Order: sequence, then structure tokens, then C-alpha cells
Amino acid sequence: MYEYQIKEFKNYYRLFIDGDYYGPLYLGEIRDLGIDFSGEVDEEDLAAIHIVIFKRGLKKAVDLLTVREYSSFDIRQKLRLKDYPDFMIDLIIERAKELRFLDERRYAECYIRSNLGKKSRTMIFAELKNKGIPEDFMSEAYEEIAYDLGYDEEEVIKEIILRKFRNVDFSDEKAKNRVISYFLRHGYSLGSIKNYLT
Repeated sequence: MYEYQIKEFKNYYRLFIDGDYYGPLYLGEIRDLGIDFSGEVDEEDLAAIHIVIFKRGLKKAVDLLTVREYSSFDIRQKLRLKDYPDFMIDLIIERAKELRFLDERRYAECYIRSNLGKKSRTMIFAELKNKGIPEDFMSEAYEEIAYDLGYDEEEVIKEIILRKFRNVDFSDEKAKNRVISYFLRHGYSLGSIKNYLT
């Protein structure tokens, strides 16, 4: 038997099993489960509670992932905001991957496609790394997409200069520094842009 306690919190309730937080429940779910606000549950009742919390969390993750791609990191953050405990989030993410709703490689490809030409390779990789995307996924996806699209970072630098900074007088150090700052903020290296600032 497990001791449980249910505490009201915002617009839902927090379930504690043997003193440890187990997950969020709503009043209708508590009624459907036929449990009080404190007492004991056996293995079978705990399994039923687990299924209710898990299914709701998985539905939330799948709803998000059917609209657009997210990384595991993003889904973890969103489920934490909904007050799911880490052990439950791990199970939800694992199941979403099994069902192929969540795919880190696919996320990396989408992210690279939407940012190619706006940000440098270095910045894209840094942002993907912060999202927990494995380096090999990033490299493979980047190379494939850049090749497919005929992307050349030096050509992009030239295009940006012609489009955004064609009227800049590069002999003026202050104006030149503003252009350099723009490229540095977008992750381009100083070496890659200096050749075009004459």
C-alpha cells in the first residue's frame, strides 16, 4: 500500500505518493478514480492514477508536436510548466519518440532549414546544442541541407552586404563597426566578413 495526499494548487491538484510529488490531477479525474484527498492506494489503484497522468501528459506533448517540431528539451520545458515531475516527463518523451512524434534529427533539419541564411553555421549549431541535439545530427543535417539548397555562407555574406548595407561608407570606421557588429550578432566570424568590408 502507498500513502497518498492530494493538495489543491492553482486550478488543479497535486498528488503526493509516500511524500513524493507524483503529478497533477484535476477534480474530474479524482472523482473518476474514486479516491479521496488522502489515504492509501494499492498497486492497482496507483497504476490507474499513473495511466491518467501519463496519458494526459502524452496528449499534451503530441498536441504540441502535431503543430510543429520541438526538441526533447522544449517538450521537457513545456511539461514542467504544466507541473509534471521529471520521471513522468522522461516516460512521456520516450513514448513520443517511440511513436515518432518526437524526432531530434527531424527537429534539427527543420531548425536548420528555417535559419539557414539568417544565422551562421556556428550560431545554428550553438542554438541546437543548447536544445540538446546531438552533434552528429546537426552536422549531417546541415551538410545535406546546405548541399541540397546550394548554400554558400560567403555568398550569403555578400548578399546581406549588398541588400542591407549597400549605402554604407566602409571607410567610416563607426559605420564599418556597426556592420561588423551585425554579422557578429548573427554568429559570423570576423575573419569571414572582413574580406567584404572594403
